[in-house]
Amino acid sequence: MKKAMLLAVALGSVMQNAGAEEFSVRMGGEKIIYIETSKQDEFDRRDYDQYMRERGYDYESHYRANRKLRERVRNLELAVRQLQDTVYDLQNAEPTLPPVSQTQYSCILKTHKGTFTGIGLTQLEATGKAAQQCESKIDAFWCDIDKVKCDAN
Repeated sequence: MKKAMLLAVALGSVMQNAGAEEFSVRMGGEKIIYIETSKQDEFDRRDYDQYMRERGYDYESHYRANRKLRERVRNLELAVRQLQDTVYDLQNAEPTLPPVSQTQYSCILKTHKGTFTGIGLTQLEATGKAAQQCESKIDAFWCDIDKVKCDAN
């Protein structure tokens, strides 16, 4: 009995999805746009009769309501098109690098064995270059990084 019920439910869901349409646009293997719609009868006589009983048979009011709905659909389609264009542009945009600062830093490390300098785009880079120059000339023990003094140029 349980198997028969599961089979009936499975067949019902398959039959329900049988009329479904699928539309997708892929770029580079990834879905950019995915739309799934179901095919249903556009005109259901029972719904129409109920609507007409509630609203009446006034052609002018139906015409105005239909015109408003068509305008809303047109505006929504335009908005969707603009969003799709924006998504496409964002996905295909070249990555931009932040602007490189023109400020350079100069650092000086004074020891009893000499003075060592470093120049870099960041203070950390300039400090590292001064310490590296010091360590290449004398023992690293004398190159105390805390004694480095830096200025921005």
